[in-house]
Amino acid sequence: MIEEPLCLFLEEAFFLMHMLNMLCLKDTRGNTISVAQAFAKFRTVKRNFLACYCAYLYLKSKNWIIKSGIKFGGDFVIYVKGPQFYHASYIVLIQEVFDGAEMQSSAIDGLDFQGFNRIAETTGKDLLFLEVHYPSALDLSDDAACLERVKDVHVAETFTKHHNYLAARNQV
Repeated sequence: MIEEPLCLFLEEAFFLMHMLNMLCLKDTRGNTISVAQAFAKFRTVKRNFLACYCAYLYLKSKNWIIKSGIKFGGDFVIYVKGPQFYHASYIVLIQEVFDGAEMQSSAIDGLDFQGFNRIAETTGKDLLFLEVHYPSALDLSDDAACLERVKDVHVAETFTKHHNYLAARNQV
């Protein structure tokens, strides 16, 4: 058997571990990493991992093909059938909402929006904002509670078409 490296982004790897039980991660010493340990580690590596994972599950439920969006400055890019068939349809940006208010760590201001919109426009994509709404009673610092309550997180979509933010602001 030929061994070759498998390159997965964090949400994809965790999905294979957590939901499908098809992936076993090991540390550098060869020790198996549990789902809970992986979740805690991924949250230290990526500050918004919980939101990204919930968004990933949401997009999977809609049958999108999901890839890393780092090349385009987003959290994900999504495809109808896959990169070998079509270009990505959307650049996905994730915003975290807790207790009805957008969390400051994920806020996107007007200039950010203009920059994302420009990237989307020049690459023939649209922007898709996913608002990840956490249950109000959830302690976001408790990894075990967050992992247990992933199913209670609500995701909402906001689509944008190529929009000139500055022009719209000057028309008001």
